[in-house]
Amino acid sequence: MIDWTSRYAERAHGVKASDIRELLKLTMRPEVISFAGGLPHPKSFPIEDIFRISQSVLLNEGEQALQYGTTEGYIELRKFLAARERSVGVQVDEESILITSGSQQGLELVSKTFLDKGDTVLVEEPSYLGGLSAFRLFQASFETVPLEDDGPDLDVLRHLLDTLPTPPKFFYIIPTFQNPSGITYSLEKRKELAEIAREYDLLLVEDNPYAKLRFEGEDIASVKVFAPDHTIYLSSFSKILSPGFRLAWICAPKDVVRKLVIVKQATDLCSNSYVQLITYQLLRRGLIDRHIPWIATMYKEKRDIMLKALEEYFPPEVTWTHPEGGMFLWVTLPDYIDAKEMFSDAIKQNVAYVQGGAFFVNGGHNYMRLTFAYMDNDKIREGIRRLAAVVKDHLRD
Repeated sequence: MIDWTSRYAERAHGVKASDIRELLKLTMRPEVISFAGGLPHPKSFPIEDIFRISQSVLLNEGEQALQYGTTEGYIELRKFLAARERSVGVQVDEESILITSGSQQGLELVSKTFLDKGDTVLVEEPSYLGGLSAFRLFQASFETVPLEDDGPDLDVLRHLLDTLPTPPKFFYIIPTFQNPSGITYSLEKRKELAEIAREYDLLLVEDNPYAKLRFEGEDIASVKVFAPDHTIYLSSFSKILSPGFRLAWICAPKDVVRKLVIVKQATDLCSNSYVQLITYQLLRRGLIDRHIPWIATMYKEKRDIMLKALEEYFPPEVTWTHPEGGMFLWVTLPDYIDAKEMFSDAIKQNVAYVQGGAFFVNGGHNYMRLTFAYMDNDKIREGIRRLAAVVKDHLRD
């Protein structure tokens, strides 16, 4: 009998299953009201538009759509995305755009390209689990920058940059409707962070899948607008079109894109040609931009229902964020409550969340991430009522 464990690479030994992916297996039962997985609501998918455009692509461009594509991605889609970047002040062309098979692949490609064992990565605290998982696979070390209501604590960031024995490889950030907290960096902090990047020659990896899902407040420019030469920017069609398409992109300096392309060639050769052509036609005809406000309106209603239910049912010892967009809010429990231990009681009441420790390098025991996007409206209120009862059972007198 082969001892497979002894044959694994060193980096594979430290890999753990994603808390959220494993959790989804528990929460797919129809009786469970799940605020756990960051899934878009199925009604957010423009199925009729996709059906019509899919037929058109097959009939008119079928031979190209069903063939291998270039590693960089479909040229017309890349040109369109580059034009969008120029419209917000980032002077790039299609050579600065790389199409990826989902944002998670983008994070993995960045990790493969930049990280050696033991390299330091700066991350927000809390940070996106998928990012942490990608960096851990390549055996990074972490230093954390706490999040405040308007973005990272930049005094802590400066202190780390002044005192770390070796410079960090990059700072991974999610400035708009951050996952998991839902907070958004202020314009002032974005500009100051850009100044810090230039001052310390700090590479920023900006993950921005949620910005189009704003339903109140004013749009704020990406950090890349203020530090274009120091920022690798990632975004995705998963939240505004379809996660099943597994389609995203990286915008980075041309030399970086050329290196990422070589790394991607060793990963999957190219992303799905068919969905790239479909997505380009949806963009070119304005169908995605027409659909996004409808998604945002739907999610605003869901967020408002959840916030109202939290106010009504949760005890005063518990607080939460009030996101202006995106899909998540962040709940802070009393310090003596362990959300991971409490989860088993929640599942008994057929309600689920993600325990906060999944988003921390260390700690985070008394936090929960809730998504308001996925469940139907009537179930949001009932789910919060159930969850509040579980929390109250864990309060000290």
